[in-house]
Amino acid sequence: MGAAESGQPPPRSPRRGLLSPGPAAPAATLRTPPLRMALYGVDEGAGPEGAGGAGRERWEGAMNRHGSAARGCGGGPRRARPWLPGNLMAYLRWPVALRHVACRILPQVVPASFCEAGGAGVVSLPLVADDLRVALVLDEPHRYTYISQATARHWGVAPEALLDLALANLRRCSCDVEWKRIGRPPRTTYLCETFDGYDASRILILDAFRPVLGGVPGEVVLGIPHRDCLVAVSDQDPDLVAELQRTVAADFAQARYPVSPRLFRFRDGRLLLAEVDQ
Repeated sequence: MGAAESGQPPPRSPRRGLLSPGPAAPAATLRTPPLRMALYGVDEGAGPEGAGGAGRERWEGAMNRHGSAARGCGGGPRRARPWLPGNLMAYLRWPVALRHVACRILPQVVPASFCEAGGAGVVSLPLVADDLRVALVLDEPHRYTYISQATARHWGVAPEALLDLALANLRRCSCDVEWKRIGRPPRTTYLCETFDGYDASRILILDAFRPVLGGVPGEVVLGIPHRDCLVAVSDQDPDLVAELQRTVAADFAQARYPVSPRLFRFRDGRLLLAEVDQ
């Protein structure tokens, strides 16, 4: 792995846990080697430190997240486990072989400015708007780390292929996701808020939620104001859509991990920008 290190995770709140190397710990409590700049396998000089410190808070903060992914490699619930010597040896190799981590690669929708703060080191692909990107992360206990282009080249896998893998993993992680319904039709608001760090990213797999969103009259209008929120309404009520636009913009402005102040449409299996009359 690249020489990288993350800070100590901040304290968790009762409802939402937020996401220096020290002396050697006993084998039962050993952790993965520290990761500088929250990048997996990136060369020193990339990321916020290589960019003169710009975006440092976003990089460190986005590495830490609420909880962890819903499913582990075996398809069952993720369980906290100690980092035993065998795990440590796998992570000491730079970068770890793809086969060891393929089931833990997930997508993360982020502002384009976030990737720019990290220079050219992060694997990312465009998403609908110029100011949004889909980054790829390695899900780990209590955090995730961003996959670097150097690591992707070492694996010999194109970013598009890694994205396909990440989306398949996210679908598997989202089988048990429950949507909250607020209000009565046709003014029902649908809210996906699991706080596992991937709620906004689930806008990439909306077809997986047809049982919930398939009954929405008209087209679905969606917002992803921050990392832990995916909200949807019907476009049949212009006042409701305008209200959603105001709410999303306000939440984006004050979010710790903002994603986008815009609204989107899901039409014919495609994600599009939505034009809203204020």
